[in-house]
Amino acid sequence: MWRRTVSELLRQRERALLGYAYLLSCDEETAARLAERATVTVFSRLRSPRGTAKAETVIRRVLVSDYLGHEGRRRRWAAARQFARPHDWTPDRHAERSRFSMDDPTIAALRTLSPHERVCLVLHVIDDLEVRDIALLLGAPPDRVRFALREAVSRLEGHLGRFEALELDTAPVANWR
Repeated sequence: MWRRTVSELLRQRERALLGYAYLLSCDEETAARLAERATVTVFSRLRSPRGTAKAETVIRRVLVSDYLGHEGRRRRWAAARQFARPHDWTPDRHAERSRFSMDDPTIAALRTLSPHERVCLVLHVIDDLEVRDIALLLGAPPDRVRFALREAVSRLEGHLGRFEALELDTAPVANWR
């Protein structure tokens, strides 16, 4: 049963899942790795979701959690990497270009956002979640999510120009945990 769901999901929604992961990471290689790891995680559970819609929803949630964990590990490694690489090491400046254009102003603007801001923005705009739902999902105070969304919009407007403001619910949220 789960094999049929996986093959149907990948046939119908693979590009959408990869695009979602790319919005979070802004890196094609990382996005592919995150999407694959999230799919394996979801379908290796004892009770995997039935139906492609439910499976995609669960995979997207795992993608967000996995990305946030990946970003923390990447930062810790970046801080310690100077002690691990040889002194004459230089990155490959001629790596093959991604199929996503790095010259695209939208991608360049997304790269200026912090991981937390990018995740909040994707969850709010793409998944259409309200601030309190994002706060519950991330385990963060709603005010921090609102601040991240405002900062993200401000940075994006600085790169892309003015656009329609996001509707941020400004009512105080009680019992957010």
